[in-house]
Amino acid sequence: MARRPWRKLTFDGARYQWRVSHEHHVRPAGAPGEGRCREVFTARSAVGGGGTLRIEFTDSVDGHAGYPAAGVVWRGAEEANLNQPRTARAAIEVARARGWTLGARGTTVLDGWTLLTELIARHAALGLPPSG
Repeated sequence: MARRPWRKLTFDGARYQWRVSHEHHVRPAGAPGEGRCREVFTARSAVGGGGTLRIEFTDSVDGHAGYPAAGVVWRGAEEANLNQPRTARAAIEVARARGWTLGARGTTVLDGWTLLTELIARHAALGLPPSG
């Protein structure tokens, strides 16, 4: 399957590229929601150089990623649509608050479930509901 193209986002004087992808993992048979699917939000500088941000939402018993709606993650009543530019901005802002910078080297991987509540709150502060 071809990767989705990079989308562009500019705020706070910085230019980013971002995209959302869905990954599958071969795992032994078991109960649904045991890490077989993962939604991944990826961001990087739009002007080159620096590192890559990768926020992973891996299916679990409590957290659901990408099925039945690609790019949507939810846990209980918390839900975020990673396909929306405002959600992308919120994800980048939350990651920056946790220490990620455009100048970081290599790839920084964060567990999306540990960021979800903060991401939703940041999204709401930007003015639109996280999945609407």
